[in-house]
Amino acid sequence: MTALADPSRSRAVLIGTASYLHLEQLPAVETNLVDLATELCDATVWGLPVQHCTVVADPQSAAEMLDPVHQAADEATDTLLVYYSGHGMRDPDSDDLYLGLGGSRDGVGYSAVAYRHLRAALRSAWARRKVIVLDCCFSGRAALTLSGGTDSIAHQAAVDGAYVLTAAPRDRVALAPDGEPHTAFTAELLHILRQGVPGAPELLDLDTLYRELTSRLRAKNRPLPQRSQENGVGALQLARSR
Repeated sequence: MTALADPSRSRAVLIGTASYLHLEQLPAVETNLVDLATELCDATVWGLPVQHCTVVADPQSAAEMLDPVHQAADEATDTLLVYYSGHGMRDPDSDDLYLGLGGSRDGVGYSAVAYRHLRAALRSAWARRKVIVLDCCFSGRAALTLSGGTDSIAHQAAVDGAYVLTAAPRDRVALAPDGEPHTAFTAELLHILRQGVPGAPELLDLDTLYRELTSRLRAKNRPLPQRSQENGVGALQLARSR
């Protein structure tokens, strides 16, 4: 690939739950959404038109979270990017990944949104490439193992033509450090988008973003990201390196 994903034919949906009735508050998530949308729409980064970037803050139901994803899936023909930041939960019976809503309760799967419903929305998308970024605990459960193993949860997470980038391994919590404006994972993602990668080509592909994220998070002794991909989507160039 020699050019960025076409912003005129792409869409992004940025979802975040910062406020909770029964779980710990995550104020950094609100800042994550605002700043990530700013970078994706910046002409010196990706240049996504503002109307093509939908921010869903503090959804209270599955419909509020997923309806914008289905709409974007109907509109995007080049690349569809979906980002979620908030509490990730593990169903105690199935071990499936659930994405937190404002009223979610720990250990009560039906009070959150099952990752498989987000996966289904991505599978129905017209876009040639799909990118899923999960900044939440246990998000590694959504990544298909690169070894091609048959782990049931990983197998269920597969999305044709998709790149899944997660903030933490399947059994680790992600970090939202006290007093910091962003969560640990998104802070490093934003740094890369704002500052670029020294020595990297002018255009950054997904695999380069993943490697730089891993390097920066390892240096700070923080949970390491995970990735999975199908059909070579890791070569997708998504941002300019400043």
